[in-house]
Amino acid sequence: MATTVQPAAKTHTDTSITARRAAALVATLTILRLLYSATLELAGDEAYYWVWSRHLDIGYYSKGPAIAWVIAAATRLFGDAEWAVRLPAVLASAISSWALYGLARRLYSPRVALRALVVAATMPLLLVGSLLMTIDPLSVAAWLIGAVALHDALRTNARRHWIGAGLAVAAGTLAKFTNLAQLPSYAIAAAICPDGRRLRRPGLWLAVGIGLLGLVPPLVWNWNHGWATLQHLRARGALDQPFRGDLLAMIGFLASQAAVLSPAYAAALIAGLRRQGGEEARAPLRFLAAFVLPLPLTYALVSLNGEWEPNWTAPALAMTPVLLAGLWSPAMDCNPVVRRRAHQLVAAHAVLAVTAHLLLLGPWIFGNDRFRRIGGARSLAMEVARARATERCDAVIAGGYQLASLLIYYTPGHPWVYTPPSNPPAHQFAFWPGYRDRPDIQRVLYVAKTEHLPDPLRRDFESVRALGWVHPVYRGRTMRPHHLTVLERRRHGAASDPDPSASVKGRRGGRTDLTRSAVSDTMRGFRPAAEGR
Repeated sequence: MATTVQPAAKTHTDTSITARRAAALVATLTILRLLYSATLELAGDEAYYWVWSRHLDIGYYSKGPAIAWVIAAATRLFGDAEWAVRLPAVLASAISSWALYGLARRLYSPRVALRALVVAATMPLLLVGSLLMTIDPLSVAAWLIGAVALHDALRTNARRHWIGAGLAVAAGTLAKFTNLAQLPSYAIAAAICPDGRRLRRPGLWLAVGIGLLGLVPPLVWNWNHGWATLQHLRARGALDQPFRGDLLAMIGFLASQAAVLSPAYAAALIAGLRRQGGEEARAPLRFLAAFVLPLPLTYALVSLNGEWEPNWTAPALAMTPVLLAGLWSPAMDCNPVVRRRAHQLVAAHAVLAVTAHLLLLGPWIFGNDRFRRIGGARSLAMEVARARATERCDAVIAGGYQLASLLIYYTPGHPWVYTPPSNPPAHQFAFWPGYRDRPDIQRVLYVAKTEHLPDPLRRDFESVRALGWVHPVYRGRTMRPHHLTVLERRRHGAASDPDPSASVKGRRGGRTDLTRSAVSDTMRGFRPAAEGR
């Protein structure tokens, strides 16, 4: 009897130990990431989304509302410190890690799941996504949860799993519209599973219907704002331009995908695909392929028009640690040489990750032309505040939405900063009241990365006086300089460009009036510090 019970007991013990190790790894990484998130200034996009969180809505110019709402929840609870703004990204990364572990355990084994978790912890794409508060951590978490829910739904056909799969897509869509691509992945996974008739199961279409609900809030917002997001996405993917067939752009896109995985991991993935085993090994491979391949292949075609970003495929690539661990684990288990080399590969990536984090803690890499996206905003905000007080300016105008957002965040009291008018709208600031809505603003300070003054500002102000350059400092290093200009004697009336939202208002029967009125009401409490009154 002992010989029959012992293997089951040993398996259960091994599973429990592996689960505890996985939980310890996720908890340790979460704590370290949270501590580390407090050491860096916000990037421009992070500050931009933080500004969104102070103006909650059901949609925004380029994204759904999820990122604004989760930042709002975190900052309402813990204040506006950098770590609080980034807290949702850290927590989403922890959720993603546990979902990835759960998926790998379902498809393979607890041992493979732990290996997948270790690979994910050292992969460049997921390292960056675990620290910066962008839409990607939320999108990836929703995608992985959806994959786990669909796996369980296909296995059990339980309605709760189908509903969970649909809710994951809906939540992900509210963060990143790319998550809608998970619905075709659901259909592909259902079609290629051992019982192909599952494609006709009502639960699958229930999941699809629930997933599409995530589009409702952004669609309502766009209905009231001239379909601004649709126009933005068409331009972002160069879909409003003639087809270029740019093979070099596609090669660049494919190279970027290898880079965010790491070239070594990408090479190991390709090599592993060439040595896949029998039918038992192909079943999880087919399931993973349904989620990993469609999105990169789609964007590879889009890249032929010359537009792409490495992170566009982040949700799909986030599943590659499971694929990599699953492909190589059989060889690792039976070949000590392969196991040793795999451990060396992961260790090398871990060393590189730790080194990169340590470099960011010091001053060495800041201030150069290759690394200027983070750092110096607090110093710049202080310089701008002093110049505004000295020149007695009524308001500050920044040369871009990221710069405006950083100045709002890092200036004490979070005073409002305007942007030059844009027609058609080029960012979310265009849908909020601008300086043209304030007749009392007669003298402004313009801050930009260049000396160039936009034409709308030249037409709106009679006097232009350059103050010169300011050089913000971060960790003892001089960062990118910014130019200050004082604009005086505001013109009113015909000299100004038309309000970019006016055409929206005309097309939608006045709906924008209600939206702008609501936004104005929310900003009344946000402006006194900005105007110094």
